[in-house]
Amino acid sequence: MKNYELVCLISPDLNNEQVQKIQEEIGSFLVESQGVILSQKIDPAARSLGLEIKGKEKAFLFSFLFTAPPSQINEVEKKIKEKKEIIRHVLLFKKRLKERRKKMRSEKMEKSSVQKVEFKDIDKKIEEILNQ
Repeated sequence: MKNYELVCLISPDLNNEQVQKIQEEIGSFLVESQGVILSQKIDPAARSLGLEIKGKEKAFLFSFLFTAPPSQINEVEKKIKEKKEIIRHVLLFKKRLKERRKKMRSEKMEKSSVQKVEFKDIDKKIEEILNQ
């Protein structure tokens, strides 16, 4: 099972109840496809879009963070494309949080590697600077 994030923009022509219904349908389909929903978010107000999408300047936004077997992702994509109310979507593979944390720590450690300096070397450098 891998982690995924699904973000959808829904037509602003629908009311909040219809948007909620679509979100529930997608959520139940994810569970039926052997997925486990980790979190979900919905924006209750239509948001202004930076660019027009399919003639719409506003859209409702919702997202799911879920785990699912990779073999089921194509079915999820098909189901989302069937929904005419969804004007745009993106499905992202998310690395596991522990893996990302380990990677960030190792990068941080590489950046903060400190060289040990002897006091003798410091004294020499100070002498050089003062003699100039």
